[in-house]
Amino acid sequence: MSDASDVLRVEADLTLTVEGETAAVSTGPFGDVYVDAPSLASALRIARRVGDLPPPLDHSGNRLADAGVTVVVRVRRAIVARIGAGVESGRLERLAGEERTRIYVDGVLTAAVRELRGVR
Repeated sequence: MSDASDVLRVEADLTLTVEGETAAVSTGPFGDVYVDAPSLASALRIARRVGDLPPPLDHSGNRLADAGVTVVVRVRRAIVARIGAGVESGRLERLAGEERTRIYVDGVLTAAVRELRGVR
């Protein structure tokens, strides 16, 4: 039997719009799915809506991991989160009940500084 990563391959170059918030979605060189949000606020609003999905879609980190997919969330070229396959949750994420999700504080800070400076 093959594992999920042999069955599911994601290739994308899309635009995602959730409640008026727009993000670019593309695939990286190693098959990761990249979601590029224009700001931290828009990334958070999109994530909140994804978090409102009904079961079994509400635990997206585990679902993505089961499918062998990793989603990388970037804001202004800074990686702020990874979700899915190969991602180990930190203490903060486990306390929030999120498995297979990792928030990168350094990426969040980098994105915040770039937003303040107007850097794309």
